[in-house]
Amino acid sequence: MSTSTLPRAVLACLTAVLVAASVGARLSGSALASIFDNLHWTVGSLIAAVFAFEGWRRSRGTPDDIAARWFFGGVLAFLVGQFVWDAQVVAAWLPFPGPSDVFYLLLGPGLTVGLWTIGRRRLSPTDWHAARLDAASLGHTRKSHELRPVSDMLVDVGDTAARACRPPPSSSE
Repeated sequence: MSTSTLPRAVLACLTAVLVAASVGARLSGSALASIFDNLHWTVGSLIAAVFAFEGWRRSRGTPDDIAARWFFGGVLAFLVGQFVWDAQVVAAWLPFPGPSDVFYLLLGPGLTVGLWTIGRRRLSPTDWHAARLDAASLGHTRKSHELRPVSDMLVDVGDTAARACRPPPSSSE
C-alpha cells in the first residue's frame, strides 16, 4: 500500500465506524446509546487528529509549519481528552470539571496560536490590525452575553433593595 493510500484507507474505516456509531446511538436504548455516543466522539476526534497530523506532515519545511504544528497539538490534546473521558466513563467516575476537561480546553489555545501565526504572516499590517480588532470585539460580545444573566440578577436585587428601603405608605393615603 502506498503512503497516500494508507491514510485514505484508515480514514475510510474510521468514517465507517463513525457513521455506524452515530446510527447506533440514535437507534439503540439508553445504555447502548451512551456507548455508541462515546465511540462516535472518540472516532471523530481520531479522524480530526489524523487530518491534523497529515496537514502538519505536508507542511513541514514550509512557512505554514509552525501553524500546522499548533493545530495538530491542539487537536491531539483534544484526542487525549477524549481517551481520558472514555476511561472516566468505564470507571464510572464523571466529576465536573474532570481530568479530561484539561485536555479539551487545550484545543482553543492550539487553534488560536495557529491562526494567529497564519494571520500575522499572511495579512498586511492594516488587515492584520483589523482582524485583531474583529477578534477582540467578538470576544467582548461573547463575554457580555455570558455576563448578561448576572447583570439582570443584580438589577433585580437592586430593585428589591430600593423597594425595601422606601418608607411604608402612610395610613392616610
